[in-house]
Amino acid sequence: EIYSNEITRLDLEKGEIEFDVTCKKGTYIRTICDDIGRQLGCGAVMTALSRTASGIFTIEDAVDIETLCEMSDKEIEDLVIPMEDTLTYLGKMTINDNRVTAFCSGNPTYLTNCRIIERSGFKNIYKIFAGNVFLGIGKSRENEMVPVKVLFHQ
Repeated sequence: EIYSNEITRLDLEKGEIEFDVTCKKGTYIRTICDDIGRQLGCGAVMTALSRTASGIFTIEDAVDIETLCEMSDKEIEDLVIPMEDTLTYLGKMTINDNRVTAFCSGNPTYLTNCRIIERSGFKNIYKIFAGNVFLGIGKSRENEMVPVKVLFHQ
């Protein structure tokens, strides 16, 4: 699925085109290049590909390894994105404080002990919190929430 496709450079003498594509994951850019060449009747081949964004990650926020090696621990810490912030398609659910140990031990919790804060856009899978503490990933099914991946240990 292509959301946008913009030509950013066109060199007719060299027969080169550069373009920016915003697309859904799973889109094959090499195939788009081939399709363009077929439509033009001249063929085409991709010579370079740069992914400038994926989800919340952008090239503008990237840091090369040399710069990273020169940074202080505090500067690096300020760059780290909390894991729960990267899980953008998952909903958010809180569980009662008395169910934290059960969750961290891999035990299911009745949904009556949970509160949905944000609906999930991905198959009833949620980021699970106790208060503001991220515990892990859980899946709601029937009348319970089942831990899928526990990331917090008491």
